[in-house]
Amino acid sequence: MSTTALRAASVGRAGARRRTRGARGWAIATPLALGTLCLVYLFGLWPWLMTWGTTPAERAHVLPGDELVANANHVATRAVTVHAPAPVVWQLLVQIGEDRAGFYSYDWLENLIGARIHNADRVHGEWQTLRAGDLVRAVPDGYLGGALDATPGWRVAAVEPGRWFVLRGWGVFLVEPVDAATSRVVVRTRFRDDTWWGPAVERLAFDPVHFVMERRMLLGIARHAEGRRTPPAMAALTGVGFALAAAAVAWRFLAKPRRGPWLALPAGLALAVAWGTGDWLAAAAGFTALGLTMLGAARLRRDWPWLLPVPAAVLLVLLLARDATLVFGLGFLCVGIAWATWRAVRRTPAAA
Repeated sequence: MSTTALRAASVGRAGARRRTRGARGWAIATPLALGTLCLVYLFGLWPWLMTWGTTPAERAHVLPGDELVANANHVATRAVTVHAPAPVVWQLLVQIGEDRAGFYSYDWLENLIGARIHNADRVHGEWQTLRAGDLVRAVPDGYLGGALDATPGWRVAAVEPGRWFVLRGWGVFLVEPVDAATSRVVVRTRFRDDTWWGPAVERLAFDPVHFVMERRMLLGIARHAEGRRTPPAMAALTGVGFALAAAAVAWRFLAKPRRGPWLALPAGLALAVAWGTGDWLAAAAGFTALGLTMLGAARLRRDWPWLLPVPAAVLLVLLLARDATLVFGLGFLCVGIAWATWRAVRRTPAAA
């Protein structure tokens, strides 16, 4: 064998050894990192998201509806201060529901699952009555093609107009006056689960999702009651950011011919969401999310450790940002501008 061939074989063996050591390193580091993140979440973040915005007195206070689940082993109490009179806040709170004012939360996330929710931006007189036994709808009639026996939602167990109402399966919604111009909105959810696996599923899956949507609902009610609106220019830039992200994902599919046919899957999801809900922001988000997941899966065997920070970052934004829609949209826009600038600089010939 020639000297060149021996050298090439030696380099190849050295590269294989490095890849093996790297794979072993990732095999050890990844479970440790995931375990550390779980511990930080369970002992640091989870207690915060279960009691977000509340005082010790509010957490200890007995609220209407607590008696429905007397021996609850899972309790979440969340609250927000609203700089508006209690009657104004009540008018917004009492009209929640899919077929009414929505939930003042991330409607583009709700519409990703076909909920057809569009948040109202004002008080509607026809939605100001709520009685015991009424159904607060979560999704429209015929959801999932009528596969469900009944329309998902929550029955009103009790109501004291102007102060509170209790939804079975969700909890109590309370408006507490602080003074003539300030109020507190408190939401408490209580239930009991005696299964061995239930608490783990609740803490790792249900609680973070419920927190993201419920906190945004409380902040949305406060924003509407206080008369605050997202500036039109900011909302427009956010939409541009989502559109750019979707366009970048489409370009990545079309850049390689063998990926092109797979573009039909995220495109189909986007068209279904847009057709069913009329929410183009939700359609762009669904297209981007599914497209990135598919592109990431294509690189999973080789670069999977580097993909883990992406879902972690998305989850952190949803958990920590007061308005994740703006953060995602403006973030996409900034990344797009930075990428376009980098490409322009690379193509500019160097000065002599």
